[in-house]
Amino acid sequence: MSSVKKYIYSALTTLLTLPQLAGAQNIWEGTDCNTGKNICGFCDMIVVGVNVIDIMMEAAALIVLIMLIWGGFLMITSAGSQSKYEEGKKKITSAIIGLIITLAAWAIVNTLFMAIAAISGASEITWNNIKCN
Repeated sequence: MSSVKKYIYSALTTLLTLPQLAGAQNIWEGTDCNTGKNICGFCDMIVVGVNVIDIMMEAAALIVLIMLIWGGFLMITSAGSQSKYEEGKKKITSAIIGLIITLAAWAIVNTLFMAIAAISGASEITWNNIKCN
């Protein structure tokens, strides 16, 4: 890959990820740890873990989107070159497989967090949402 293409891909990736990074998501959301009222408990740490995993899932979704666009671009601009077409197809297939693996891992970890939160005495547990006492 030429250095010009590397710079173009880097610039596109940066432009696509900047809004995500500027979102300033708060990992302490849903806890009393950042208010100074209470000392953080075990349940609060589980909430922080769920928040961190949610941020990582958003980043993974963004990476999958970039890979799908990149693979589609390679397929469209292959101009009859079978190798370029296959490379784009491989990128799309890899992105979809990665998304499936990521979603499965998220479901397993989220279920474990919900079970641990229920055991530790969380006051309210709904899908992907934990509220501590």
